[in-house]
Amino acid sequence: MSVTNFEKIFQEATENIRKERPEVTDEILTQAIKNTFNRSLFEETANVIYDSLKQTMYKTLSQEQLLYLEFTSRLSQRWLTPLSLLDTMIMISEEICTDSIDNTLEIQPENNTGQLPSTITSLRYFTIMKLLSKIIVTAKEISYLLKGGFSDAAISRWRTLHEMDTVLQIFTLVYNDQDKINDIALRYNDSAILEQFKEYKKINRKDKNSELYLKLKKDVDEIIASRGETFYKSYEWARPLISKAGPIYFKDLESICQNNHLEGYYQQANYQIHGSPSGVYYSNGEIEDDRIPSATYVFGPSNYGLSLPGQLTAISLSKSMATFLLINPKMDHVIQANVFSLISKDILNEFEAVQQEILDEELLYLQNEKF
Repeated sequence: MSVTNFEKIFQEATENIRKERPEVTDEILTQAIKNTFNRSLFEETANVIYDSLKQTMYKTLSQEQLLYLEFTSRLSQRWLTPLSLLDTMIMISEEICTDSIDNTLEIQPENNTGQLPSTITSLRYFTIMKLLSKIIVTAKEISYLLKGGFSDAAISRWRTLHEMDTVLQIFTLVYNDQDKINDIALRYNDSAILEQFKEYKKINRKDKNSELYLKLKKDVDEIIASRGETFYKSYEWARPLISKAGPIYFKDLESICQNNHLEGYYQQANYQIHGSPSGVYYSNGEIEDDRIPSATYVFGPSNYGLSLPGQLTAISLSKSMATFLLINPKMDHVIQANVFSLISKDILNEFEAVQQEILDEELLYLQNEKF
């Protein structure tokens, strides 16, 4: 609902109240604002305005939705090739994973005669596939954000994608060492239990007798007794692979698998996530060019700035899938990994081309305006 429509409703409601209660003058309203005099007057006015909003919201929102559909239609047309290539990469990734699940020897039927059929999945395969499924879902989320024109939100979600890709790279480094991969996977699972317990305690501060709390606490006590108090700290699940002493940071995980070449973009994504000054003042959706005046305040999506989050998503997803395929480098896996490399390069070039095209059009428009 636009501000103009809200102000119109507010003014109409206020006038109606004044007609019914002539004693409510501007002076009375001003005094009420200064010393919160006559609180019931504010409540009455708010109720009238809110009722008016509910009566008119469907028509107003329909108009807004039609405008947004028009915008997304233009955006989809402009960015059609790179967005389609990215969606194709995501689709291929999902097909490869589902085909792997259907054919892997890591999932075996369980011997349970007389019961419903069930399977046993190896710990290493289960962990890798959980990471890959989350990576693909996150890539789909980014795709939807890009199609909606929300580039800052898209690069924020890419940060998560990069983190999961880094963890995946670490697991694949030791995938063929059964003892190491099982140890790291168990530690990773234990860290998830600790995180769940910390989260539960913060949300349910006074609840220490529920069945879930007692179960989580029992599990956590067993984990800490086995692994030590330091296991509470971040990224301790990766300790067997870390040679340095002291706290483990995400950059340490990146270094293990040599996945730190996107460090600058990771920091840029952090600014958007955490509401830092840089994230507030600068946006991927605004053209940062001294030759082009930018909007002071932006309240909606943008047709510009999809290039960087789109390119980063292609890089991370392509790397994740190639890494997974090359765990077992059969001929078809090597070919598929090369296909990801080719489509990734195309995505990078196509996103860059569209972004440059928009910038050139803006500059040309401003140049023609001068004459």
